[in-house]
Amino acid sequence: MVSARPLLDLMIPLQKRPRNFSEESEGDPEELDWDEENPPPYHEIMDLVLFLENADMTRFHYYASRVKGLKVVGDDMDLLLSRTLSTWSSRRTEPLLRNLRYLNWRNSDTQILPCITLFAGPKVTNLRLHTAAWRRDCEGFLSSTLSSLRQACPLLENVETEHMNARDRDLAWVDPLVFSAFSHVARVDFGCQPIYDTLL
Repeated sequence: MVSARPLLDLMIPLQKRPRNFSEESEGDPEELDWDEENPPPYHEIMDLVLFLENADMTRFHYYASRVKGLKVVGDDMDLLLSRTLSTWSSRRTEPLLRNLRYLNWRNSDTQILPCITLFAGPKVTNLRLHTAAWRRDCEGFLSSTLSSLRQACPLLENVETEHMNARDRDLAWVDPLVFSAFSHVARVDFGCQPIYDTLL
C-alpha cells in the first residue's frame, strides 16, 4: 500500500500550490490551513485546474497504473487541493488509479470526502473509511457521496468503518448510513476505540 501524498505531489508540486498566510499576525506572517471559515479563493482553484489540464501526466500515470493499495490520511490533502481535484475530475471519465484494489480513506473531513471518488475505480474490492469526524448535519451530503462511490466501485465486496478517537460523539447513525449505501457488499466491519473511563 502506498501513501497518496507522493502521487498528489506528482500531480501538483508543492511549489505550485498557493499558501495561506494570516494578514493579522505581527512580524512574520503565520501560515494557516484552508478550511470552511477560510476557504481558498476561487481563482486559486481555477489556476491549479488550468495547470493540471496542461500538465504532462506521463510520470504520474506510470506510477498510478502500478498502485493496487492506497492510503489517504488527513495531511495528504487540504481544502484547496480537494476542490481543485474535484473541479478538474468533473471533466474526466477515466479513473486516476485504474488498477486500485484497496482504498484506505483515513481523512474523515467531510469537506474532503467528495475526492474519494476520484481515487476509487472499477476494480476496488476493499474500502476502509475513517468516520470519527463525520457530522450528523452532513448526512444528506454524505449519503450522496457514498452513492457516487458505490457507482464508481461496482466490484466492492468489503467495507470497514473506523471510529477511532471519536470520544463522546454520537456516531450511531454512521454505520447504518454507510451500510445502506453499500447494501450489495459481502462483508462489513466496524471498529471503535472505547473512552478510557468506561468499562468497555
